[in-house]
Amino acid sequence: MPPRAELRLPVKLLASPLQTQLIGSLAEPVLAAFEEATGVVLVPTEDLPPGPGIAALLLTGGTEARLLELAADTPGPVLVLTHGAHNSLPAGLEAV
Repeated sequence: MPPRAELRLPVKLLASPLQTQLIGSLAEPVLAAFEEATGVVLVPTEDLPPGPGIAALLLTGGTEARLLELAADTPGPVLVLTHGAHNSLPAGLEAV
């Protein structure tokens, strides 16, 4: 059987302004767990490629307003990804 093609998804990482220095250490285990669970590699990027929609990973709480700003500037769907720590899930639920 041929090797499966790697699926890659550009994603905007969002963290509270109080946590910006920790983005790398917060993101690393979440990105690894997502790839392990889904086989999809999330590729953090500051500038999302043009397209009909975007993906955002909420690393912490306090990111609702930034997510809504991103969504307002996006013509299509917004894929909101959260995880189980640092108030990520509550922030995502509040924003959507």
